[in-house]
Amino acid sequence: MEAKLDQIQVNHPDEVQLTCENKVEQTINENNQEEVKLSKRQMKKQAKQQKWQEKQQQNKEKSKDKKKKSKATYAHLERFNNYNQLKGDANGDAASNEEKKEDEQKKTSKKEKQALFKELCKQGPKYIIDCEFESLMNDRELKSLSQQLAYCHSVNKRIQHPLNIMLSGVEEKLKSMINKSNCQQWAVDIKYQDKYFDIVEDKSKLVYLTADSENLIDKLDKNMTYIVGGIVDHNRYKLLTYKKATEQGIKHARLPIRENIQLSHSAVLTVNHVFEIIAQYYEKDGNWKEALLAAIPERKRKSLEENKNENNDKQESE
Repeated sequence: MEAKLDQIQVNHPDEVQLTCENKVEQTINENNQEEVKLSKRQMKKQAKQQKWQEKQQQNKEKSKDKKKKSKATYAHLERFNNYNQLKGDANGDAASNEEKKEDEQKKTSKKEKQALFKELCKQGPKYIIDCEFESLMNDRELKSLSQQLAYCHSVNKRIQHPLNIMLSGVEEKLKSMINKSNCQQWAVDIKYQDKYFDIVEDKSKLVYLTADSENLIDKLDKNMTYIVGGIVDHNRYKLLTYKKATEQGIKHARLPIRENIQLSHSAVLTVNHVFEIIAQYYEKDGNWKEALLAAIPERKRKSLEENKNENNDKQESE
């Protein structure tokens, strides 16, 4: 019995603790090894799950951006509560306080917003885009023009004082292209085949905007109807719109672009850029420089350093 007791070893408490910790570390290592040793199917499943979570996060961010953009669109309609109030304001009739409170409680639907916007556009300055040059453009240029027309409508929705846009002389090819952009929903008066010269009765109120004109516009008159050429030709056709205006016997003028900013040598202003300049002019209370800086992209403008270098070169040559 004593011999058996002598064979029993009593471990120190510290040694017992060390052995326990070693066992725990061993089990953790074994678990980690099990996690690492995933099958190909499990690894694919794990990667798919991670990809799905990332996509969900991206969708959340996109929805937030979309909500912000939707608030910006039709922003100018906040002062109107409903369609009837807009019509009342146009007629000079003031709605009662009770009706106003009821209108504020109602949420305007998308169709009501579109109706409000169309009514508001009719009250704005008239602006004609002359689309009577289809035969001078190829399909690629016509497609580019159709996109520019869609941009004009998009810009018009965002500004506080939208313009009353009319497309004149839209023919078959351009018609089919803008139909793909859902032009039926635009707040734009589209004249298929009809030309502005045959529609507008008072020709004295027409002004064709062309860069070739010697007449400089100082201020825009809301009572006048301004026309811009709806053509994408990369300057192939020289004096095209200028000649058309002179042949029709209507006024022509150019915008004060080079008097306020310097464009790069290769810059060609598109239809939507010219439209946005006019729209921003009304937004900026007649300040041409601010309107031009807001409308024309920076890539089409010369930097201050380029202007300084050109001026220095001119002085040295003199």
